[in-house]
Amino acid sequence: MLIPKEAHSPGQTAGKTPLSQSWEWPKQRCIKRSSNLQPITTMTIDIDPGLHRRLKVYCFNRDIVIANFLRGLIEEAVGEDSN
Repeated sequence: MLIPKEAHSPGQTAGKTPLSQSWEWPKQRCIKRSSNLQPITTMTIDIDPGLHRRLKVYCFNRDIVIANFLRGLIEEAVGEDSN
């Protein structure tokens, strides 16, 4: 679909707002631990595609959210925070 030039301002892609106007810093996320909310940190790892698929199937078959499963494994390995 062609959009006439006058339909959008210079520096703006047709149908999109400029990045500088649409982007915002992400809001701090929290996770509920017992009775209080604690801020969380995002962790990114690289894993083999085969392992990723097996992890997804494992969690799907047990109706587990992957992030919760991994959090549980990490807490089990290093111990829970005493805070």
